[in-house]
Amino acid sequence: MVSRKILKSHPVSVLKKEISKTNIKGYSKMKKPELIDLMMKPEHADRFAHIEIAPSRAEKKAQKEKNAKSQKEGDDFLKREEERMKKEEEAKKKELQSILAKSPPKKKGKEVKKAKKVTSFTVTKADGSKKEVKTGRVKRRAEEKKAKEKKPKKLSAEDESKKLLKSMLKEQRAELAKLKKNKASKELIKQKTLISDTIKAGIKAGFID
Repeated sequence: MVSRKILKSHPVSVLKKEISKTNIKGYSKMKKPELIDLMMKPEHADRFAHIEIAPSRAEKKAQKEKNAKSQKEGDDFLKREEERMKKEEEAKKKELQSILAKSPPKKKGKEVKKAKKVTSFTVTKADGSKKEVKTGRVKRRAEEKKAKEKKPKKLSAEDESKKLLKSMLKEQRAELAKLKKNKASKELIKQKTLISDTIKAGIKAGFID
């Protein structure tokens, strides 16, 4: 149940805030005593039954000191725990170093012997006779055969001409594209186009008129 003592313990701002939650009008310019009278009216009192007495300054100060003390105790506890964990980590590190120092050195693995280089091998012919063949000779012949396979085929005179014409056509097309990009005269573009078409016809026919 709300009382004048409870309402007096709160500032004007709190009282006005509580009244604003109801549909009561005309309280904005009232002073504290008037607000209390308004709130204590029989028709309004039930609306403010939930309000409790505000703590005094001494109580607020005591609560503040209590909170500060709790905070300090919490900080001190965390600091002690951090130092303890740090000491434990250092002790474990030292123990590990001590174990590693006492452990015997690792044995070296067996050395793998290199296989002897084969310089020759024996070939049995169809008649049953045997012949020793040097690996160097076999390797040289294999390299010679490989070189022959990679050697490009010689182009015929006709293919050489076509290749040359294709190269010329590529150059002419590049120049023509450059002229068009630079917006050259129509006459110059026409000449380059005619040259390109002539070379193209020459590639198809195998010669140039």
